[in-house]
Amino acid sequence: MLLVLLMAQVIVLATQVRRPGAGAGESMSLMRLWIVGAFVPAEKAIESVGSGVRNLLKSYVDLRGVRAQNEDLQSQLDRLRLEEVSLAEDAGQARRLQTLLAFKEKFISQTVAAQVIGTSGSEHSHVLYIDKGTRDSIKTDMAVITPRGIVGKISRVFPDNTSQVLEINDATAGAGIMLERSRLRGVLRGTASGIPEILHIMADEKIVPGEPVVSSGGDQIYPRGLPIGTVFSTGPDPDGGAFMVVKVKPSADLDRVEEVLVITKVVEKAPEQQETGTVLRAADVLAQRLPTVMPKPPEKGAQEPPDTRFLYAKKPGNAVAASTGGAASASSATSEKAQQGATSTEQEKPKPKPQPPKPAKPSENPQVQENPQ
Repeated sequence: MLLVLLMAQVIVLATQVRRPGAGAGESMSLMRLWIVGAFVPAEKAIESVGSGVRNLLKSYVDLRGVRAQNEDLQSQLDRLRLEEVSLAEDAGQARRLQTLLAFKEKFISQTVAAQVIGTSGSEHSHVLYIDKGTRDSIKTDMAVITPRGIVGKISRVFPDNTSQVLEINDATAGAGIMLERSRLRGVLRGTASGIPEILHIMADEKIVPGEPVVSSGGDQIYPRGLPIGTVFSTGPDPDGGAFMVVKVKPSADLDRVEEVLVITKVVEKAPEQQETGTVLRAADVLAQRLPTVMPKPPEKGAQEPPDTRFLYAKKPGNAVAASTGGAASASSATSEKAQQGATSTEQEKPKPKPQPPKPAKPSENPQVQENPQ
């Protein structure tokens, strides 16, 4: 009983005694401090064990998913390796043909970096101003691009080292384009809404939204192959024409562009031939591509023509004899051939069929009588 009273008194004292807390003006009862000190280590141990079990289960599930994903990626890698070999062969063949046919491509050889310093400030006009001008060899109709795609072209150059850029989506802008997959060509024309459209595409063509659009190089402003955008939507002509309306979403963010590159120099050159030490000819390429005709083997049982060289061989001092002997042999051969021909002709003639004997007719002369025996 005394022990119970002592324990009760200790508990009461623990609840009444205060210990200063971490914060200013805060205190904590000694009883709470003991309880926290007794249960916190156990809770930490339980939480650590539970966290370890959860992480183990999650790692196991993730490992199974990673294994399946690894197998999928491995199959994709094998397929891409095969495609890479095929594409490398096609690229090598195209490079050789371009070299043979003296095809030339346009390559960007020089650019000037510029900063956008202003815009047109109008919804119907899409114009930018950059901080490069005449001093930097900037001229009109030079292409302006970003790493993501085409921005536009230089429309005006000011003497105060400033240039005006007409964006690709302006209503007065245009460019020659080509659809990357279907290889269809057309003309890109800007609109007042800021969404450019492709003109001169027949309504029966199949164009899938999302198809990349690149420059064709036919406008002599933008080099071939630069990204312009992707097909946003397709639809019939509202006026009932033979062409469809193809809207394009520009690749470059024309509303937030800050730095651009101005193409100041474009050179034309043929692709370099990778093979060294050999000059490839068109005949070699044709020989590789065309099938080979193998000679026909001689048929079995066919007799070879006799060797007639001995007929024309001349011996010294016996030319006359050789000619006489040759004439005699030729006449004998001719007579033998004639006899063989006559024999074969006689053999080929059909033999007449034997006819049955005719019956004897009675004597018409009444005076002729048989001799009596």
